[in-house]
Amino acid sequence: MLTFFNKNIKQCYPRELSLFMRLLHKFNYFIMLNYTISEGLYGSQQSQKDINFFDRCTYGDVTAFFDYALILKSSQAGDLMAKAMKESVKAFTAELYTASVNMDINRIDYLLNGLGETRHTGIGYSSGEDDGNGVGKILSESLKDGLIFMNQAIAKGNYSYFTIPFALDNIRHDRSSDIITALTKKMLIDYTEKLAVSEKWTTKLITVKNVYEVNSKKWTSIQANLPIVNGKPVILFPKRFINTVSHLDSIFRSFRRFLFDRYIKHDIKYAAYWQDGKDFITLKQFREILKSQGTNYKSVIRDYVLQDYAIIDQFESNLDNVSSLTDDELEMLQHCRIRQVA
Repeated sequence: MLTFFNKNIKQCYPRELSLFMRLLHKFNYFIMLNYTISEGLYGSQQSQKDINFFDRCTYGDVTAFFDYALILKSSQAGDLMAKAMKESVKAFTAELYTASVNMDINRIDYLLNGLGETRHTGIGYSSGEDDGNGVGKILSESLKDGLIFMNQAIAKGNYSYFTIPFALDNIRHDRSSDIITALTKKMLIDYTEKLAVSEKWTTKLITVKNVYEVNSKKWTSIQANLPIVNGKPVILFPKRFINTVSHLDSIFRSFRRFLFDRYIKHDIKYAAYWQDGKDFITLKQFREILKSQGTNYKSVIRDYVLQDYAIIDQFESNLDNVSSLTDDELEMLQHCRIRQVA
């Protein structure tokens, strides 16, 4: 009976059966692709606690982000890789700010054109695409709109990279993560190549474009021996620099709290809202003021950055509340991970 049924399907619905078989093949291919990096490198999925790099999934959005605050904190603790990353970001930021002060549009365009989402890294949104949602054009437009602000912020001693994500609209976690990845690509490649040698992984020599060179302050192309997963080269991230949206939000909230406690709370411009002989407003009152005025927090940040000296740079030197994710938290970011059921 089953044989008769199958023969009739083939005879009556040949096109439909062909389409179904193609879809089934694609589904099986998707399942094959949808595993973690460690499976491709070691042959089986490794526990995050047993490996130094972030074991991301190889397909789909990976809601993990490269965190500059973690890099800074590690550099302050003497981490050599983090120090090199910090210097690369500082060198680029200084060049960008100098071009901004000089109104050198050609230099600004050159610097920003290298910031497209990095291939072979696979974290953040649109990681299933080869090139993802490049940030260069979006950031370029945002910065050009904010050139006057950038110039004034520099005049007030704010040289920190954090001025960009904290104060400029359209720059959030995913785009900031892409920026930092692009600016530290050389260190990530060095890290990946050393791991590949020590772990004896299969590698392929490829050309990686848009690598920022600190000494020359130029975007260059370099040759790199990268490990291969699913037939594609990969660049790995040390897990200690990976964070989540909620943790990155908490850093921004920490800065807002720092700004409120140090500068806004006792600001005489809000004296009309002081109550019962107090010389300050509460955070709840301030939020209500912003809501009634239709003002967003980044607008307030920009005002205070231009009002007082080196506000963001002061915050950068105090990152006590910033912490790395645990191995369990990192594994929760891996949607394709095989969960062990007790």
